[in-house]
Amino acid sequence: MMVYVADGSGGASAPGGRRTEEDDTGADMAEWFVKVDSDTFLFPENVGRYVEARKWSHDDQHYFGHVLSHRKDDRGVSTVAGGAVFYSRAALLAGADSFRKMPMDKGNKEEDGTCRDAYTGTEEMVTAICLKEHGISAEPAIDPEGREHVSLYEVDDIIKYNRTDQGEWWFWKNKKRFPCHDDGDCLAYLPLAFHHYKDSRDFLDLEKEFYGSVMKGEKDPKLIRT
Repeated sequence: MMVYVADGSGGASAPGGRRTEEDDTGADMAEWFVKVDSDTFLFPENVGRYVEARKWSHDDQHYFGHVLSHRKDDRGVSTVAGGAVFYSRAALLAGADSFRKMPMDKGNKEEDGTCRDAYTGTEEMVTAICLKEHGISAEPAIDPEGREHVSLYEVDDIIKYNRTDQGEWWFWKNKKRFPCHDDGDCLAYLPLAFHHYKDSRDFLDLEKEFYGSVMKGEKDPKLIRT
């Protein structure tokens, strides 16, 4: 299996699902793709485990991650939250077809519910609308108990979320309800990504905790916690 990671500064292919620095040429060979934000900690090897457990093929159209449905009433689509967006090769190619053909003359304006270039802050909505043209809908990366495989906020915070106490704000709106939404600990045991880690030192801590490895720059004085 080959996973291609795009982080806004190019990409890196990860044979077997594990990130490598040496191989930066896998975009044309990869089976699964992920777009991540710079404050997202990714588990590439778990992407392989996730799709294999579901017996998914990269030749089928899959667009998945942490699904938000707060704009479904007015836009008719759910979106995958931009912290970590996963695509099969077939879904990515379908999206690329729409992106090549989309109108580009209003790129400085907010999206309007159509597949056209729009202000970058609305990229998730534009992506979902364009993929809908190909019959592709956002698939929530959750386990049978409704626990999320992608954490949108720091784990220590999100495991304490309580839907009843918080009310139906955009995070919860139109989501299918599960007991863990009120019981807490609503994160799956096989994480795909943790989002919203703004301090670069957190990445060092997560890398050590999950992989026990030493990252380049660990001894940089700017990264030493005091």
